[in-house]
Amino acid sequence: METKKKKRNILIGLDGVPHLLIERYTRKGIMPNLRRFINSNTFLKMNSSVPEVSSVAWSSIITGTNPGEHGIFGFMDVNHRNYSLMFPDARDLQVAPFWQRYKQAAVINVPSTYPAQPMNGFLISGFVSIDLEGAVYPRSMLDEIKTSRYRIDVNNSLAKESPSGFIDDLHKTLEVRLKFLEKIWDREERDLIVFVVSGTDRLNHYFWNAFDDISNSYKSTFEEYYNLVDRAIGRILDRCTDDDNVIIFSEHGFETLDVEFYVNRFLQEKGYVQYKNDDPKTPVDLDITTKAFALDPGRIYINSSDKFLFGRVKPTEKETLMTELEILFKNLVIDGKKMIKKVYRGNLLYKGPFVKNAPDLILLGEDGVDLKGKFSVKKMTDKRMFNGKHKHNNAFITFSRKKEIQDTSKPYDVEKIIKLLE
Repeated sequence: METKKKKRNILIGLDGVPHLLIERYTRKGIMPNLRRFINSNTFLKMNSSVPEVSSVAWSSIITGTNPGEHGIFGFMDVNHRNYSLMFPDARDLQVAPFWQRYKQAAVINVPSTYPAQPMNGFLISGFVSIDLEGAVYPRSMLDEIKTSRYRIDVNNSLAKESPSGFIDDLHKTLEVRLKFLEKIWDREERDLIVFVVSGTDRLNHYFWNAFDDISNSYKSTFEEYYNLVDRAIGRILDRCTDDDNVIIFSEHGFETLDVEFYVNRFLQEKGYVQYKNDDPKTPVDLDITTKAFALDPGRIYINSSDKFLFGRVKPTEKETLMTELEILFKNLVIDGKKMIKKVYRGNLLYKGPFVKNAPDLILLGEDGVDLKGKFSVKKMTDKRMFNGKHKHNNAFITFSRKKEIQDTSKPYDVEKIIKLLE
């Protein structure tokens, strides 16, 4: 590390990388830069959010709060008056991201920050960014970012159409983002730099079976990408000073996807969901006789009259219905496999002024079970294009200096660790 003048906080996010992978790949020499960092610093396992989706996890990390405070409960939400789907974005975040308290920050590729909001410094938002124009703040940097051929995402359709093309796209996307970070690194006297690698999550979704299977034809390709990520980490660490606080982490882990469980189809077969038509697409297609329905990945909403305009479940009936559903899901076994590991109540899991908007129940799938809230399906279980899925309890965090941390059970503990190191 070079010697420089000003202490900074440097955060590197590795989207969807599990603690187990870091342990194995640092030990095998695939990630030597990260191994050197971990060996002289602190390395811990960390839990993700509930549910373990990127929008909720990243919103929790960047605000240091839970969904009951920051107001983001999933990639989509439901309008309580007309049942239409809404897609929350950075404007819906009810707590300011931690970088708002810095004098000169650079934030690159953090998910769920579109459209880019005003701040001290600059930001290029990550997934889901609709276009580059809305992803950049300040807009005065847009021409320079376009000239650099910056990419806001990879072409995911290539994963099935042309796997080699997809891998090449992952490599190019990481390199162009990293080069832009290096270009602007010393342009200002920054006190915060945040850089997120999202290609790890993309690779894991499509090629996770290459992690454990030594006969998999993509195993070397999988490991080569993680070696590339490690070299990117090395390039960033080379620019850090001995006084900088460096934190490297993931927002959720990963595991093998064995089966997809379609929650609404199950609720329909049990009589809790009724539709107006034969080809339902969204909650708008729910019949008013519906008692409960699900949104991705396993968020259960009671169609109650005190929450939804056309709700038919009376407040006095709600407790009985929730208990009934809890028992049903906790004991659910399909083809010999338990589907649900845990059932949470939204008003107990979350705390804050926006708990009123939380789902009534939140399901955490068993290992290997990917929960889906899709409406237009004809069967209860399936397995489609992904072979890897998010996992709640095996994210990781490693940070500068040896520190005794009592609890890293929540993703918003990243903010606690930043403050501890400052």
